[in-house]
Formats: sequence, C-alpha cells, structure tokens
Amino acid sequence: MRRTVGIALLLAAVAALALAADTAGPLTVEDVVRMSVAGRPSEEILHEIRSREVDFDLGPEMLRELRIAGIPEPLIEAMLERRAARQESAPGPVAAAPAGTAATLTVRLRPGSDGDEAPTDPLLLPAVLLDDTLAAEHGFGAPAAERGITDVALFLLCRTPDHVPDHWRGETPLGRDFVLAPRHRLLAFHAGAERVAAAEIGKLQALAARLRGAELPDEFLRLPVPELLTSSVEPDLAHDLVLGIAALVEERWIVLTTAERDGIVVTPAGDEIAAAVWCRGSARGVDLGARFGATTEAP
Repeated sequence: MRRTVGIALLLAAVAALALAADTAGPLTVEDVVRMSVAGRPSEEILHEIRSREVDFDLGPEMLRELRIAGIPEPLIEAMLERRAARQESAPGPVAAAPAGTAATLTVRLRPGSDGDEAPTDPLLLPAVLLDDTLAAEHGFGAPAAERGITDVALFLLCRTPDHVPDHWRGETPLGRDFVLAPRHRLLAFHAGAERVAAAEIGKLQALAARLRGAELPDEFLRLPVPELLTSSVEPDLAHDLVLGIAALVEERWIVLTTAERDGIVVTPAGDEIAAAVWCRGSARGVDLGARFGATTEAP
C-alpha cells in the first residue's frame, strides 16, 4: 500500500519535539504541524497563528496533505485567512534582475574525497536507501528492501531568504522533503540515473567490499557527474548556496547530503566555483559527500 507522504510523513519525525514553536522567525506550516502533533490545544495554536508573523506555503497539494495528516480544519482555515491578509498587505515581490543583467554562476564539479580513498565517479548508489536513521525520519518502511531508490540527482540551491519564491515548495522537486530540504530557490537540478546490475560494474567490487554491516543489493544507480552546473543569478548580490545529492524514494525526492557556502557574490561577467561530490563505501553503508572549493573568476 502506498504511504501518505509530505506532511503526514513529518508526523513521525516531530512527535518528540517540544510543544512550543520556534519564535525566532515567522510561523510556518511546519511549526503548526509540530504544535498539533505534540498535543498543544487548538486554541493556543490559533492564538499563535493570529498573533505572530506568518509565512505559510499553502498550495493545493499542501492543503490535501494537511487534511490527510489530521490537522484540524479550524487551524487550516486560520492559516488560509492569515496568508490572504498577508498577501493583501505585503509589498510587491523583489524585482528580478532586469533583462540582460543576469549573471552566470558556474559550479565546476570534480571527483573529491575527505579521506584517503578515491571516490567513485560517476556516482554509484545502491538502489535502496541504506541509512536507517534517515529512513525513519522520512517515515519509510523497513526492511531496506522496501526503500527503493528510482533516481539520483545533484542539485544547487540558493537559500538567501530574499531570493526564495513564495510557495517555494511547489517550485522545486525537493519541496516534499520536510526533513532536510531548506527553504530555497532551485538553481540547478541534474538527474537521470541509470539502473545497473552490481555484477556489471568493476568499480562496484571495491565499493561492495566496504559496505560492511549492510547487505549489498543486486542493483545500483549510476549518475554521471557533469563537469558543470550553471545557473542565471542576480549579479552583485550575496547568494547563500547549497550543493547536494538527492534520491527519489517512493515518488518523493529527499536530500541525502549537502554542502553550504554563504555570501557568494557573482560579478556581472559571471563567476565560477570549484566543488566536489563523491560516493564511497563505509562502515555504516555508503558515504555520500559534497564540498565547495575556492571561488575564481570565470574566463
């Protein structure tokens, strides 16, 4: 039976959190779900919704999942009312860079490793999600054989608050990850992994030998690592970047690993950043990684 995804899967991950929502920033849909799941009275949650600054992402898919997850209808209606009031009173969106003034941000990828062992290149991932902790946080079932991965992707995000679009979850493939995906604007997304039998790839023998404590699956996913990830961004503004690897599990993209680099200012002529991604065997299964390198001017 297909499991409910999105908000419903967030329930298992947040049940142990404190009753009080984080008051450091605007109230989000995730905050409301956390308070409801933790058993906070609806009257108190309604007070939070009506009295605090809010930032609610309430597209049709989100509303459907909130109702599936059992969030009380009065809370949903109050969120819709606050969102409507906020949209009416809010100033217009920050203008995008005028035509012809967008700059090209280039991330040059290379194989990389934080250890002594050379990484696999292209990326080679088992066709199941082996990380038990991550699987539990997302609500995926056990055993591992039920956590099938059907695709792999590299992604580049900008999480600078002013650059994140309204209703951002509907604007990115990672919008249904409520565990690790930050608020972001998607800059680049490279997917299309090939499913291959483990016996067909010589490199997998060394990788398989290091998959201690995890049964090696019969199939792997192979994603060629592109030399470049490129995106058009606003020049002369600071961009907080996230580079990472994601997997498609039960029809939902989830973040597996990320690297961050804040304050990247791209000149009008364009700039290039060096970065690395890797996948190698480890004692806990598979070690995925990403890393930013030095920034240099584009030729």
